[in-house]
Amino acid sequence: MKQKLLAFIELITATFFWGFGFIATKWALEASGPLKVTWLRFGGAFIFGIVLYLFNTSLAEHYRYLKKSFIAGLFLGLALILQTYGLKGSSAAQSAFITGLYIVFIPLFNALIFKKWPEKQFYYFLILAIYGFSELINFNIYNLSINHYDLMTLLCAIAASLHILIIDQNASSIEKPFLFNVWSSFWIFAMTFVIEYFLDYTLIDILNPDVIATHFLSNNSTVTDFLISEHPNWMTVLFKKIGTLNLKLLFSYAMLIFGSTLFAFALQIKSQKVLSPHVAGLLFLLESPFALLFGFLLLNERLNSNQFKGIFILVIASLGAWYFSNTKRPRKLNQKIQLEK
Repeated sequence: MKQKLLAFIELITATFFWGFGFIATKWALEASGPLKVTWLRFGGAFIFGIVLYLFNTSLAEHYRYLKKSFIAGLFLGLALILQTYGLKGSSAAQSAFITGLYIVFIPLFNALIFKKWPEKQFYYFLILAIYGFSELINFNIYNLSINHYDLMTLLCAIAASLHILIIDQNASSIEKPFLFNVWSSFWIFAMTFVIEYFLDYTLIDILNPDVIATHFLSNNSTVTDFLISEHPNWMTVLFKKIGTLNLKLLFSYAMLIFGSTLFAFALQIKSQKVLSPHVAGLLFLLESPFALLFGFLLLNERLNSNQFKGIFILVIASLGAWYFSNTKRPRKLNQKIQLEK
């Protein structure tokens, strides 16, 4: 019971930093594009993190974690790229709400892929959580339109749910969660830097109807012409002005690197050794009310009565899922699928 309570507290702490991460990302986006924000964040996390393990960890162990973190790093990187692009066109609070929809996808993918069905009580709190989200976002069933920024964030929720499941399947074999997180950061940095170097912003903006109309439907332009025309010089990618260095920007990257990345994701990996992915997913929802709070205090985003109601419902749903997880039947070891044996 104490071990589960500690994991519960660790995940709440992680969601605190992730909630503030939405605000820090909005501030960073004032000076740089989404891809640059992402590779600077995870590149910094890798550099600072690897220094701590440089002399007290063998090369063989570094290589083992390099391989072990590859798949998790790719899915987390994809989620963060999509989320950062989504933040270009939505508020921190709205992005947090849509990202939180991974709570719907986690049990779906867990059942479809791993044949693991959650306990009956979980579905009661899942329904309660979905209702809480509908209140938070002022959902209107008669207006189901979604812009491409929200679509990017929705795809982020799908990628995030798969990342949570991958961590769950591999958590018991991760003896050093922090080192695993450091090498995951390396893969995310490598992926985002390569994408920016070869494609600049086009990988995501190619889905923007305005971009399609401007570049693909005029002057007989082709996709190849578009990519070549936007292909940046590598020196430009590496040394292009990050923006005006000020305390807000430096604080943003410090929180993204040390808080939201190195510390929070290490807590996630550690806590998922104890908690099921269903319960973890519900607790992750708390990053949304944290984002709402910070958005209200720092970005002047206003909350209405429905949003306050939604926050209260989400807290109750998360606590209920944690309580009923105490009666969850132990998962059989032979059901564990390790990424690396």
